[in-house]
Parts: sequence; structure tokens; C-alpha cells
Amino acid sequence: MMMRILMCGPDAPTGGVATHTRCITEELGKMGVNVISCTFTGSSVRRMYHRTLGLILRSWEKRKEFDIIHVQSSGGIMSFVSAVSGVIAAKLTARPLIVTYHYNEPHLPSKILFRYVIRNLRYLFLVSNLQKKIVLDLFPEYAGVISVIPNGFNKKSFSLMDSARCRDVLELPRDKKIIVIVGNLLEVKGHHFLLEAIRTTGRKDIFCFIVGDGPLKNKLQAEIKADGLEDQVTLVGFQPLKDLPLWMNAADIFVLSSLSEGNPTVMFEALGCGLPFIGTRVGGVPDIITSDEYGLLVDPADSGELAEKILTALNRNWDREKISAYAEHYTWENIAKGIVNVYEQVL
Repeated sequence: MMMRILMCGPDAPTGGVATHTRCITEELGKMGVNVISCTFTGSSVRRMYHRTLGLILRSWEKRKEFDIIHVQSSGGIMSFVSAVSGVIAAKLTARPLIVTYHYNEPHLPSKILFRYVIRNLRYLFLVSNLQKKIVLDLFPEYAGVISVIPNGFNKKSFSLMDSARCRDVLELPRDKKIIVIVGNLLEVKGHHFLLEAIRTTGRKDIFCFIVGDGPLKNKLQAEIKADGLEDQVTLVGFQPLKDLPLWMNAADIFVLSSLSEGNPTVMFEALGCGLPFIGTRVGGVPDIITSDEYGLLVDPADSGELAEKILTALNRNWDREKISAYAEHYTWENIAKGIVNVYEQVL
């Protein structure tokens, strides 16, 4: 029997949840699953419509064309409302509901709404063991319908490449130590602590390239100038997805100084390129960086420890082929297989 899924989630060029939704949809299609999309897109008002009445109307319109409703939900109340709408849609169409809950805070947005959703779904995917602990502390009776499924990466795009050639393409120096960080320029990404760490290392041969855009661009540029790091730190701005493997393969290490995360997709992409990952102990990061053969972990907002780990990482001889091989556990294809196993159970 062909599986037929109504996939409800955000549609955007960046963002972890949108990337997860898009990549899982593509992989499911390759596996012969018939996926009907119900996307949350447009202005904030339009997105709210799509997460609420739009989701319910779409599910009713397509009710004869799918067997499971799968909602990708995240964030606070404004995003989690899509899971609530999913419950209503499931009741109206008499279809089972699966929710993937992407969240990076040590609490739930609303215990009342979460209780309503978890009582009425058939299965709940979480993206980190930390999330799972938080949910099961409140709702231990639902342990049988909860599992952790991480984000992933596209192996065809993010794989080992010749570092020197990548540096030449990007016009980067071959004789410098290069750090790359990819992420939106937001407070939660902890760029301030990364800048402090680079200054603390005292090394002038470190070049750091921050890939991404966002509201903190001017503030970060001013901080780079004030810290005297203009010759060492460059805000690269937004880069197309096809160019990210070049940046990652050109680097010596990848650093993610986030104060909070769910399960960052860039972590898997960096590992896929064989790039050692230096990150904070937040969200699902410790679930993946389980050995210092793949990377090093630091406490969030600790620029001193981050500086120490950066120096340790830059002075170490990493086995990039081993890192890349480890990452293959987390290809989108393997993640999709785990999801299909749950679809089969539910059906």
C-alpha cells in the first residue's frame, strides 16, 4: 500500500524547521511516499492563517488523498498553534496525527496546549534527548509514542572536498587558520562570545568568516571594529546553499557559539564535510558530538572556554575522513527511513 502523507510545515529558504520539512519531503518522495504539502509561507499574517484555518481547510479539501497528517511545529505559541490545528484537522478527517516538535528552550510554550496535542496525536517526534526529558518529566505516560529523530544533511552536497582548492575558489589564504560559522545574525547565536574568544586567543593567524545575515549585522560590524578584529573577522553575508560546502571544506574548524539550539542542521552539514565541530552544550548538540574525535563542546556564553577549545582544535590533527564517515548516520535518507518506520506502525 502506498503511503499518503499530508506534510504541514514552513516553506522558507533558510531556517532549521523549513530545511527539515523540505528535505524530509524530498526523501520521502524518493522512497515512493505520496506527500501532499500544506506550507506555512508569506507574511506573518499569512503564515498564521496557514498554521490555523488554512491547515484545517487544506486537510478537509484533501481528506480523501492522505492517510496521515504530519505537522512540523516549533517555537512558542505562534508556531505551536499549527500542532493544535493539526489535532482539529485529524478529528475532522478521522486521520492519525504525527507531530515533529522542534524547540530549543528548556520549557514548553504552554503546558495546557501541549497536553491537548499529546493526548490527541498518534506519535511525537522530538529532535533532542533534552527535549524528550522535558516532555516525559511532564507526561511520562506517553513514553511509548515518543522518539528522538534528529536533523540531517544531504550527502551529495556536503562531503569531503580538497581544502586547498576550495580556498582558491573563495580566494582565501592557504597559510592561515580558518574558522567558519554559519547562522543567522541573531543574539541567540552567540556571535558576541565568539568574537571575545577570538580576541582572547591572541593569535593573529586566525581568520573567521561568519556566513549569514540578520538584524545584528550592523551591531556585529561595529563590535568587530571596536575590538580591532577587522583583519581577522569577516561578515560574509548570506550565501547560497550550493556554496556552503566550499566554505566548510575551506575551513579548519566549524564553530557554533549558540546560547540555545534545537538540533542545528549546519552541525550535520559541517560533519559531512569532515569538519571538526566546536559547539556549545545546548539542545541536541551533545547527542551528536559524543566523542572528541568529532569535535569539542563548551558551555554557552563562556568565551574563555571557547577560546581554549578553539586553540586546542586548531592545534590538533583531525581525521576528517572519520568525521565524514560518522556523519553518514545522519543523512536525510536515513532520517526519512526512521520516519517511514513510524508511518508503518501508525498505519
